[in-house]
Amino acid sequence: MAKSPLNIEEIQRIDSSGLSSTVRHKIRLLAHCLSCFKQISSSTSAGDFPSSQECFNWLIDQPALRNDREFVFILLEQLNGAERYLKQLAIKCKTSPLNLTLDDLINEALKAGKI
Repeated sequence: MAKSPLNIEEIQRIDSSGLSSTVRHKIRLLAHCLSCFKQISSSTSAGDFPSSQECFNWLIDQPALRNDREFVFILLEQLNGAERYLKQLAIKCKTSPLNLTLDDLINEALKAGKI
């Protein structure tokens, strides 16, 4: 758990949401991506997502990924997909993308019945 961007309380909140296991898994993935975006953007507080180049640089700086460029590109593609969803959610929530919270993800899933 120490390496996860989600803490145990956040994971428990997701797990106790009453949503299906598939939706809970999607929320965990989106929350993980959102946390990564926030870490990458910690030096800039513009409220928008970091560029693809900033994401790439951050990913290759992670010790577990330094020697696996192929996987870095797969992760970058996944971050791009999460970014599209999170931008749409930010518009719905009338906030900037980096101000989204785990509660926003869970509430949207509960409203929609899924993600």
